[in-house]
Amino acid sequence: MRGALLEKKLLEMISEDVHFCDITTAFTPDKKVTAEIRARQDGIVSGIEEVSVLFKLFNISSQAKKKDSDSVKKTTSCLS
Repeated sequence: MRGALLEKKLLEMISEDVHFCDITTAFTPDKKVTAEIRARQDGIVSGIEEVSVLFKLFNISSQAKKKDSDSVKKTTSCLS
């Protein structure tokens, strides 16, 4: 049930911003891109579950390299 509630909340937050124009998507609507989320400093990972669910909702493939509560060192890749 947590997954369904998280999806609902994420979609509510996205719908609040729908009426605002995101200029970055206007230029690349069908462009395939690659990205990587890296730690800027040593710390504890948080938010991987939420980002993974959000990407899944928009059919964006991703691979979590760390999970929430993992310790990371600066420049460690957490998600790609």
